[in-house]
Amino acid sequence: MRPIIGDYRVDAIGTPDVLRVLSPIWLTKPETARRVRQRIATVLDWAKAAGYRLGDNPVEGVSRGPLGASANARKLASVATRPEIGPTGSPARFGPPPVALRAFLLLYVHYLHIQTRSTALSNVRGKLEDRLARWLLMCDDRTVGSDITVTHFLAVMLGVRRPGVTIALQILEGRGLIWSRRGEVAIRDRDDLVGIADGYYGQAEAEYALLLG
Repeated sequence: MRPIIGDYRVDAIGTPDVLRVLSPIWLTKPETARRVRQRIATVLDWAKAAGYRLGDNPVEGVSRGPLGASANARKLASVATRPEIGPTGSPARFGPPPVALRAFLLLYVHYLHIQTRSTALSNVRGKLEDRLARWLLMCDDRTVGSDITVTHFLAVMLGVRRPGVTIALQILEGRGLIWSRRGEVAIRDRDDLVGIADGYYGQAEAEYALLLG
């Protein structure tokens, strides 16, 4: 816990910070996670009573959110997938989806919320080449090989006409970050391209690696 929020002021700790503490152990060590959550809640409740922070306890947001499943999730998961036996001795039907699977899917939804927030923020504040750099990096993350096939979808995602995409590609290519030809792009300098993305790329990807590995 200390490497994540140990040096934070108590009034600076929010639900995302608590989530980062608990996510790595929630499914593998549910009882430990439950105790850690309880202790964080106790400390923050005391801090509020002592006047060191205001507002709701951020642990409550975790309890209602992706990690709100029972501490016995692993036991329930094995029971949930066990088929019920009918009167003839054959399986009658399968139970509901495993609790562990549900928790996993809720973590993925949490990641999608962060990715959507990054998209909205970049669309409002980012320059065209910043937004293009972000989308190229996201495509590269999901592409096998070094070449990215570019179609009209980039213009749709960026909300501009195709000539605008062409100009932005030329800007990035002029800086030596990419190589492009009609319908195809290859990233030459990924690190500098991340810098061009100006913070609009990376946060959601870091959350994905932390929450889902």
